Amino acid sequence: MVDKMTSALQELHEQEKSQDKLIDVNKASSSDQVDKALKDRDSIGVPDFTLLEIDEGEFIGNLRHRYMKGLIYTYIGPTLVSVNPYRGLDYYSEHVIASYKEAKEFELPPHLYAVAENATVNLVDEGRSQCVIISGESGSGKTENFKYILNYLAVVSDVVMDTKYKLINSNLLLEAFGNAKTIINDNSSRFGRYMEVHYDFKGTPLGGRLQTFQLEKTRVTHRLEGTLNFHIFYQVILGSGDEQLEALNLTPNVDDYAITRGHHKDCRSDINQVIEVCSELNFSNSGIKDLLSCVAAVLHLGNIEFINDNDVVRIVDEQPLGYAAMLLGSSFSDLQSSLLYRTTGTGEGKVKTPLNLDAAVSARDSITKAVYNRTFHWIVEKVNEFLNCGEDVGRLKAIGLLDMYGFENTETNGFEQFYINYGSEKLHQLVISLTLTRDQDDYYQQEVPWQHIDYNDNDGICAMLDSTPSGIIAFMDDAFFGSESDTGCSSDQSLWKTFNQELSTDKFYVEIQNTAALQFGIKHFA
Repeated sequence: MVDKMTSALQELHEQEKSQDKLIDVNKASSSDQVDKALKDRDSIGVPDFTLLEIDEGEFIGNLRHRYMKGLIYTYIGPTLVSVNPYRGLDYYSEHVIASYKEAKEFELPPHLYAVAENATVNLVDEGRSQCVIISGESGSGKTENFKYILNYLAVVSDVVMDTKYKLINSNLLLEAFGNAKTIINDNSSRFGRYMEVHYDFKGTPLGGRLQTFQLEKTRVTHRLEGTLNFHIFYQVILGSGDEQLEALNLTPNVDDYAITRGHHKDCRSDINQVIEVCSELNFSNSGIKDLLSCVAAVLHLGNIEFINDNDVVRIVDEQPLGYAAMLLGSSFSDLQSSLLYRTTGTGEGKVKTPLNLDAAVSARDSITKAVYNRTFHWIVEKVNEFLNCGEDVGRLKAIGLLDMYGFENTETNGFEQFYINYGSEKLHQLVISLTLTRDQDDYYQQEVPWQHIDYNDNDGICAMLDSTPSGIIAFMDDAFFGSESDTGCSSDQSLWKTFNQELSTDKFYVEIQNTAALQFGIKHFA
């Protein structure tokens, strides 16, 4: 379905100049004019698919027709479909926010703000916590939608400015450390997050809580051609002044560092904004210094190279190692030892075993990713300390925002793509269960006359991925624990053979006979 929309994107940009201009709600001088402008916009196509009995072709046609006129939102009942316009629209001004505030459900045209407003009203009227799930493939606009909903919840509430800034600024900091430019998205979230905004019984937001998962830490050391690393690296290198760069032993050139070298068009450089946000989130000066030191240490760790000298692995240039050790507060010898030796404990003490070249590179990458991962989660802890309202969270109601990874299919798909897509499958399974499955079950239980509707679900795919003991994840666990399992997997090749032997009859598994590449395929639903 998404593929059929792709051609519409280019056509939209080509025809943009010749299109009839829609009423600009930002220029409306009264709430009545704003409402009229919004409703004039919604006279194009069908705003809610539940009003029609249509097939896939008509569904795509209606989306495309509205999209070509600048209407990116369409309802399917309580579900909002959003098509990424890849350009700025006059949809999110203060005038529009004011129009949707306290508007009845479906009173105004489809919009993110209507979803957010409905969640707020239900929280107060029903006294129940609400959740907004944002899903879609990579590049579909989930990150921007998350920000707009969060901003709406902060702006429309009768709350002191301090709480509004807490919610908005926490998101800005997470973007710097958790977002990156990908091939199709300049600001892609490379982590999953669930943010709760906590409310009192009157519907006033008091604070919040953030949970993150699946940070794409592999991006720190390995990224696809044409993509960038996390924003913060470029911000520190390009945005810091001479004095700050000297303190971090950095140069203002991104090509001087292995993890930022290469493609870096349109990268961010606004480090002062990051520092300012940290200060507003109650980071101490020493905390900000430590944060920047960890970022710089990761840059230096990535520059450590090894050479095999007569079967002895040595570090080519020890200067990056020294910089990293100093910035991390580690001794030079301890960090060097962790890169060149494997330490194991025995009954007689610790034994150091020299690493070969490949193992040393792997150790460097593992340490680099671990430092960044711990830095990111330290930030999340600090943000949660700041968002904590001091109340018993169990007694408060909340609106939760779930922003999941989008489905990914890259030229080279590895474990990162596997668990990202696994998360998407589980989310789709949940949504299907909460909508199609549960609705029909309710009709049957209430003995409402109903003609059963057949639909595709992804239970079979999820079973292939996570069933025990014969799912892909279970087989990977067996491979990790080795001889502790009946399978006895101990290498990539034996794991690949296990997949082909045990899953060859599964209709969602694609067996690829290529011993050199060790590839296999999955027929995804998400």
